Amino acid sequence: MDSELVVDEGEYSTETYVAATLENQGDAPSGQITLTAEWYDSNGDFLDNDNKYLPILRAGETWEARVHALTDDEDIDDYELSGEYDPSPAKPPEDVEIVETDHEASNDGSVVVTGRVENNTGDEISYLEAEALLYDDSGVVLDGDWTNQSGIPEGETWRFEIEWFQFDRADRVADHDVILTTSF
Repeated sequence: MDSELVVDEGEYSTETYVAATLENQGDAPSGQITLTAEWYDSNGDFLDNDNKYLPILRAGETWEARVHALTDDEDIDDYELSGEYDPSPAKPPEDVEIVETDHEASNDGSVVVTGRVENNTGDEISYLEAEALLYDDSGVVLDGDWTNQSGIPEGETWRFEIEWFQFDRADRVADHDVILTTSF
């Protein structure tokens, strides 16, 4: 895992994050990946930590991850990055069908993934997550985000919307994938 501390001084605000590149070099998909950045000041004192999650990374895929600092940017001088992953990806629920999905980038730096999911289980779904992975034109995972819904009646369709903001990368999103799971 390669990583670096990035301090991006924009016109209106400063963004501080760890940019990391992870590759699944195995022959099977991973389960959820959790990256944790611990932030330190110039004295080496701990300030805070922040996490970034990705629901799955398939065999051979690369993730250009960013763990953003939610603490006071100007105090950050260094970081430590650690990661862990679940060796088994979440299994999609049976008889729940993704009817359609689409994504659209807007001028405000966001990407919106929309879709419809149909509950054909014969029962109410007590909890369902739709997790979107966003890819650039060479198949690199830029990020992922999610939404959820409780109490989806049998035979009904749930319309979902997942909005992702990254002003400097939204225009790189060329494709997406949606994964469903009933675990959280």
